[in-house]
Amino acid sequence: MGRILAKVIVVLILLVAAAVGAAFYLGILDWEDASTKARVGTANTIAGVAGTIGDAAGVGGPARDVKAGAPACRDNLRRIEAAKRVVAGKSAQNIGEVNRDAVIKELKGEMPHCPSGGSYLIGTNEQQVRCSIGGNGTSDTTDDHMVAAF
Repeated sequence: MGRILAKVIVVLILLVAAAVGAAFYLGILDWEDASTKARVGTANTIAGVAGTIGDAAGVGGPARDVKAGAPACRDNLRRIEAAKRVVAGKSAQNIGEVNRDAVIKELKGEMPHCPSGGSYLIGTNEQQVRCSIGGNGTSDTTDDHMVAAF
């Protein structure tokens, strides 16, 4: 009986390894994300990979972080847009390029950072400030990193 149980355990381990390998191969899992999690304090590599599997399944991780960071990101976008408008008003230039340094100065010397890792694109005076994460195209706008109207 002990040998059968050992064989079952080995087969299960091989199946899990094959499933994880296939997930990496198909792009469902991201190797860099898994290795980063393992390096930055995940209890062990198995926990890092398990967390990444949960991320890919939508259980937590980046998908959750994107949604959780969306309100703060939208607030940052509004702040940057307001600073951009102040700079445009001071320079009497409402069309064309925006002086990024002047916008940062208006923001008290520091450009905000998206809490989910996106980057902010100031654009021209005619364009609205954007986050590289943007929207995901669903009707639920609570996880979008964009401001529909300023």
